[in-house]
Amino acid sequence: MNLDDRTIDLHTHSTESDGAMSPREVIRHAKEAGLSAVALSDHDTINGVADAINEGDKIGIEVVPAIELSAQSETETHILGYYIDINSDILNSKLSEVRKIRELRSLDIYKRLTDLGFKIDLDEVRSIAPGGIVGRAHFARVMASKGYVDSVKDAFDKWRDLIEKLVIREKLLKKRRRQLLDNVNKGVKKVDDLSNKLLKKDA
Repeated sequence: MNLDDRTIDLHTHSTESDGAMSPREVIRHAKEAGLSAVALSDHDTINGVADAINEGDKIGIEVVPAIELSAQSETETHILGYYIDINSDILNSKLSEVRKIRELRSLDIYKRLTDLGFKIDLDEVRSIAPGGIVGRAHFARVMASKGYVDSVKDAFDKWRDLIEKLVIREKLLKKRRRQLLDNVNKGVKKVDDLSNKLLKKDA
């Protein structure tokens, strides 16, 4: 294969956060699409990375252990971390804290929506988040399924302020993420490393 024809995708999500496919399905789909490498970068969780790596080893595609974290800024900013150490005790401990805070945030979103008259069942929202990480997109999908909005995008366009301005929970969540980034940096390599590894394989 010509090096110029090789394609990678370093930003994918699975059902462990707000994606539509399981970690193994993501990797198989990437292989079928002809990718040379793919990163599984779910929101605030690395639960699917081991399965993704195992599937990649089995079918022959490079899998980059990754994660996506949100950062506090004037705009919505997401930070992608690559080649993280998924066995790091520090990383897993901090992610556990983030998960607990995300659960509190989901309760805040649920309360705000029901207070506004939306008839939404929290168990229904959780049912479409099999990985246990309930995010805004899951609420948006349920709102769309009930006809409150035309689509997930429509939900975000109309209700973004409502589901984002959860001041106390969100600030605490972002604080935990900043602490987490300090530790993630120890296990992160530059994305250039992936390109170098791929080039060496064909050298």
